[in-house]
Amino acid sequence: MMNLFCPICLITLLALGCQPIPPEQSSQEAPFLHTVQQVEVDTHITEAVVIEQSEPDKLSQAKLDSIHLGYRQLISRIKAQKAVWLQQYHQAENQETQQAILQEARSYLLQTIPDELLPYWYGTPWDFNGYSNHPREGIIACGYFVSTPLKHIGFPINRYRVAQQAAAVIVDTLCSESYSYNSSEKLFEALLAKPDELYIVGLDYHVGFLLKRGEEIDFIHSSYYDPVAVVKEEARKSLPFLSSNLYVVGPLLTETGGLSQWFFAK
Repeated sequence: MMNLFCPICLITLLALGCQPIPPEQSSQEAPFLHTVQQVEVDTHITEAVVIEQSEPDKLSQAKLDSIHLGYRQLISRIKAQKAVWLQQYHQAENQETQQAILQEARSYLLQTIPDELLPYWYGTPWDFNGYSNHPREGIIACGYFVSTPLKHIGFPINRYRVAQQAAAVIVDTLCSESYSYNSSEKLFEALLAKPDELYIVGLDYHVGFLLKRGEEIDFIHSSYYDPVAVVKEEARKSLPFLSSNLYVVGPLLTETGGLSQWFFAK
């Protein structure tokens, strides 16, 4: 549970949502581009993952199609890999083997989400009213950038409902534990003492991913600062990150949290 050190700040963070409500929402969400199931599993990492972060409106249709194809192939690979692990898990003879499978899945997601999945979205323009379902197409607000890629790879969430919550609620929805800090320096000090992890972090009026690897801490988010698009930047130099008065952070890939949500989702 969170350490509620600042009731006024926390009430503000909980009360202020940062996402729009789309004009129309169906009771069930359609799959990404309706074609994920039709794409053959590609065992090679697509070159489309290396995408420019600037000038998203100047992409040719051919380039955009290539990005979408690579993204669908990646989603299919991730889901196919999970299916293999899930079968091995249920066939395992003991809990020790099951735990090893879960840890292998965690290591896979810890690398694949920030290094392959999220980069497809780099350069997608930010807008408060954005809820694009396709990378590099349309506009996307901060909460939708968090919920949409996770929904695509099989997290059992409704991306609309998650994104429309206040930042602290988004963290608590996706993470089994969360912690609050009233300064970035206190947050950095705490993270450096922890193992590498992908976090969800809620700020005063913003939300995104926080990637901790060794001494490096990167903020991956749909930024309302220049370039006004999805970016990955050093958290210690990120203006929207440093301008917050409150930080609510939760590890995404814990066994009791996001990892199990993803692994056992049907």
